Amino acid sequence: AIEVPFDLRARVGIGELVIIVPEGAAVWVEAHAGLGSVRVDGMEEAGIDAEISVPAPGAARRVRLGAAVGIGEVRIERV
Repeated sequence: AIEVPFDLRARVGIGELVIIVPEGAAVWVEAHAGLGSVRVDGMEEAGIDAEISVPAPGAARRVRLGAAVGIGEVRIERV
């Protein structure tokens, strides 16, 4: 099993959820849109139950980020 020392979850019912993550941060992303689109690390899924899961690169500490929107868009940006 993967040890996850920090678990962060964000949810929006209707609209846009944008989360900015520092470039190079060891973040494991699980993003979901009930109806809409999900964009993470240059990947995009759209439609009903759109979902993208991106594991964190190997690192001693990890953050698990769960981002979800009922209807709309989830976008994870690395800067």
